Amino acid sequence: MAKIEAGARDEFNVKSEPYKQEIEKILKKEKEILSTITPDSADAGYRRVVLAENMIYIATIYLTINSLSEELLAVKNMDALNESRKTLYKAVIYLEEIVTNIIDAPYADYEEAVASIQNITIEKRFFIVRKLGLAIRMLIDSYGE
Repeated sequence: MAKIEAGARDEFNVKSEPYKQEIEKILKKEKEILSTITPDSADAGYRRVVLAENMIYIATIYLTINSLSEELLAVKNMDALNESRKTLYKAVIYLEEIVTNIIDAPYADYEEAVASIQNITIEKRFFIVRKLGLAIRMLIDSYGE
């Protein structure tokens, strides 16, 4: 493995800093939202949807940091890829907290859970799932062989 030049590493650190600041800002907002969610609150489902979308966004920022590393340093940033994987997992957990983790069951079994996000259009829900799928695909592609 080739030695990474100090100048290239410094350039990477400078260019990746705005992304890291954006991640910190969103994670701070996540803590604030989590502190306001109570089990009996009527908008808990909506807040978790926002959290899931934020986690998907953070995952894509980590993928951008990895791409920057590959471009400037010619190495994969495994830390960024692992953090991306973790945040996608958090997104899935937030979605499971809303609509349960039941797979391939009659709608009646989880209809009550879905009712907590009834005001989110079906198109918006589908779009969120598509974003999650795309982020997962991008992560798999970034890991490579």
